[in-house]
Amino acid sequence: MVAHDEGPSVPAAVHCALAALGQLQQRSTPVEAWLMLHGADRATQVAAHHLARSSDLPIRLLRRRRHGPAEAWMAGIRQTNVPWIALATVDDLLTAPWFTEVFAAIRSLSEARRCIYHPSRLFAFEVEQRMQCLPDQQELQHPLAASLSQELWPGTCVAHRSVFQACPLLPEEHPLLLEGRPMPSGGDPVLWSWHSRCLQQGFEHRVLEGTCQFRRLRAPRV
Repeated sequence: MVAHDEGPSVPAAVHCALAALGQLQQRSTPVEAWLMLHGADRATQVAAHHLARSSDLPIRLLRRRRHGPAEAWMAGIRQTNVPWIALATVDDLLTAPWFTEVFAAIRSLSEARRCIYHPSRLFAFEVEQRMQCLPDQQELQHPLAASLSQELWPGTCVAHRSVFQACPLLPEEHPLLLEGRPMPSGGDPVLWSWHSRCLQQGFEHRVLEGTCQFRRLRAPRV
């Protein structure tokens, strides 16, 4: 999970993630909780350090200079020892049922390492309340064209670490991030670019039916 200037929102997001990871741990699934602070402001740092001191499940803090979430995520992935990675920001509220379904799919699918897992529904709240149904790649007639035209899979996802080794997240200033393409309005350029590049390299975006996630939509920075 990456954090920058979310301050008061950090505890709720981290507690949700820890509760979800704790349930996996009870089922003998190895877990690690990482909080990457990229150029974090004082309020965010204070909240993160308090959580690290008081949490029953160890929270590993990683401090980075302000190079954006992509660099922070990749730095955290390089530090982990677990094979499966959940990408999230402090605006993502992770749930135990979502993780349970993901790991059930991982155990049952022979090609799980070639898949990137997404929830089937995303509920947004705070400045705007809406529900978004996310498509499974197999439902799309032209997945790459659809992915380039809009942000199909916002929010958190889970993938094997080998996916990030083959197709790393690129920072916002990287020349290959957009490759001259217009960015869909309101999207996250880092994840939007990564989703499309993963498709080009043969990875598959899968949606797990009946799962949902919650995401805070914050007011745009002025």
